[in-house]
Amino acid sequence: MALDEKLLMTEFPIEKLKDSFASGIQKATSLDRGVLVSVIAPSLQPINPTNLFSLDENRTELKIFWSQPANNFWIGGIGTAYQVSDNQTNNISNIRENYQSIIKEALLMESDIPGTGPLMFGGIKFDPEAIPDKLWDEFPNTFFCIPNILITTHLGKNWITVNTVLQPQSDSVNLLTKTINLIKDLWSPPSSPKFDKFEQVEPETKPNITKNEWARRVNFALASIEEDSLEKVVLARTKVFNLNQGFTIQNVLNELCSLNVESTIFGISMGNSTFFGATPETLLKINNGSLTSTCLAGSIKRGETDSLDESLSKQLLNSSKDQFEHRAVVRELSKVFKESCEHISWDETPSILKLPNVQHLATTFSGVMKRGVGILQLMDRLHPTPAVGGVPKKMALEFIRQSEGDRGWYASPVGWFDANDNGEFVIAIRSGLIQNSQATLFAGCGIVKGSRAESEWAETELKFKPLLSALTGVTT
Repeated sequence: MALDEKLLMTEFPIEKLKDSFASGIQKATSLDRGVLVSVIAPSLQPINPTNLFSLDENRTELKIFWSQPANNFWIGGIGTAYQVSDNQTNNISNIRENYQSIIKEALLMESDIPGTGPLMFGGIKFDPEAIPDKLWDEFPNTFFCIPNILITTHLGKNWITVNTVLQPQSDSVNLLTKTINLIKDLWSPPSSPKFDKFEQVEPETKPNITKNEWARRVNFALASIEEDSLEKVVLARTKVFNLNQGFTIQNVLNELCSLNVESTIFGISMGNSTFFGATPETLLKINNGSLTSTCLAGSIKRGETDSLDESLSKQLLNSSKDQFEHRAVVRELSKVFKESCEHISWDETPSILKLPNVQHLATTFSGVMKRGVGILQLMDRLHPTPAVGGVPKKMALEFIRQSEGDRGWYASPVGWFDANDNGEFVIAIRSGLIQNSQATLFAGCGIVKGSRAESEWAETELKFKPLLSALTGVTT
């Protein structure tokens, strides 16, 4: 059903948008270059950001999704108002410089609502030096963009942001019509087809490597550790599914949000590819200079009863192998944070983070950023953390490059930041890539002295489960 025109006029400040477009064109003409205009408005119409993925399948413009169900925080974005991408390196300084340049002359509305305004959303490749895999052709080494339309839910209230770069010759009437039509589409999304979750994927999976090959890789890593050339390295593997006709990305994102309340659920679609996941690991979150970060290293399964679950938690806390792995991560991260923060603190003893299928040793850092250190700069210093790369960093990266090849965006920072350098990046683990009618899922684990190939294989099986549950409907 089409949205009533009067309701749209009541819900969204069209005259404000029209005036902002006119002002943007006027300023662009005087400067003789593009000017970013950003208009924020409350929305009485609730919008599920996954609706973006239910729009016409032939529309291949960028779509983004970010959800933290536990915090009642959701972001959805569609279209590209402005972007910075690089397919040669992970050039972080170039992203910041370009963003500051477009923001400097922008016509912006003041807002203290997280997730509104001209956000830059994107991510980087895990290893820009790896030989590119065609699987990731539609994902550049570095990609950040300001979405054309943002829909945000924060503490139960809904917001819409319109971001547009106006040129001297822009047609404001045409732009206004296109923007209004897109907002109407978001408020009146097409009905999602009914489907049986169990029929989204074919039951047979195809691992990228056999158990024997996995054992060979783990044992090779252990040999390097014994030679003292490595302290830790994180190895990963994939599973490949063929998708049935009833599959929709919208339904998978909804399932991930329902089943992984304590995680960050993300999705980014470019062309015919969608990278998505439900990650429990926050690389960094910055709010007015205050920083938090959580590292996870050391894992064990959940118990079928409360008593068994508690027993497994104690086993994990008392595991010398897992404690060693976790300490290595904390030690390396603390070095970076001490260089970048005025104050930094963390608990000496890790806690237990319980997720639906697995529990982890977890340590949370908190601190205050040094003046002049930005969110992207710190992200670059941290990546890849020992939780997804290894120790020493350079040697672990080389080992992964030779062993696995191109990870693409798997285990990389994905997230957003705003004009005030607030934002959040997660580590894109428990993730997968949809490309046409195929889903490739990723899972990894840390290899240290004392690791065994068989138990590490079992650990990756546990880590596949969040996405498998969303794809198949099977939660056990």
